[in-house]
Amino acid sequence: MKNISPALLIFSFILFSCVQNKDDRNIKDTCNHNIDTTRIITSNDERLNIHFSDYAIDPAIIINNITDNQTNIEVSSHKIEWFDNEKETYMLIDKQKVSLKDQLTINQVTNLKKYNVDFANNWRQIRLYKYNNKEILLIELVYTPCTGLGCSVSYYLLYDTYKRIANYFGTYAERHEINLFNYGNGEISFVSESNITTPACDQKKYNLYTMDDKGIFQLQRKEDGNPYEIDQYYSEERLKEYEHLTQNWIKEVK
Repeated sequence: MKNISPALLIFSFILFSCVQNKDDRNIKDTCNHNIDTTRIITSNDERLNIHFSDYAIDPAIIINNITDNQTNIEVSSHKIEWFDNEKETYMLIDKQKVSLKDQLTINQVTNLKKYNVDFANNWRQIRLYKYNNKEILLIELVYTPCTGLGCSVSYYLLYDTYKRIANYFGTYAERHEINLFNYGNGEISFVSESNITTPACDQKKYNLYTMDDKGIFQLQRKEDGNPYEIDQYYSEERLKEYEHLTQNWIKEVK
């Protein structure tokens, strides 16, 4: 009789462990509902990730604030100096002052509310985009050290280095990588992500903003006047009853 290899024994154990009776396939969601795991489906997150990846503009440079205390940063030909004191948090970008004081996000971050950007006191990542003879800085702003729900909030400064114009957006518990996009028209766009909490399930709302000739990111609308918008309804358990995607978008999310 041949000896049974350890690898075969391990494989058999794993295979046996994956066989369950239907009555055993129950988990609990955050609302303490009993959930049959046969109702779990592939999330719409995957559809959105593929879609956004297809239209993303690749950044020329990415710099991470590894030590959390970098205050002098060079990004290609651009120099950024970071200042944080009791009065205000601000940057000097190529010697141009960009202050977070009294600044609000352009988008509604959570439950239809805009956020004060000056809550942030540090930066996490800087991206430089070079596209169509334009150079845009995308700087992720955070609060450190963070506690509680504040750890889930990020702010984003979109800065046109030629026009020297600052645009601020915010996210809460973001589900997709923040990026700049081109939807085939040669323009530079940003997709905002807003969070809405409901008793039944969570909702993410995505809107499209495109940079105009003045360096300002403007909300884009269809011919009927309604904004381009994606509404994603989801549960962390990916239950088919709650997974839903409606789109009124510039390109179809397939």
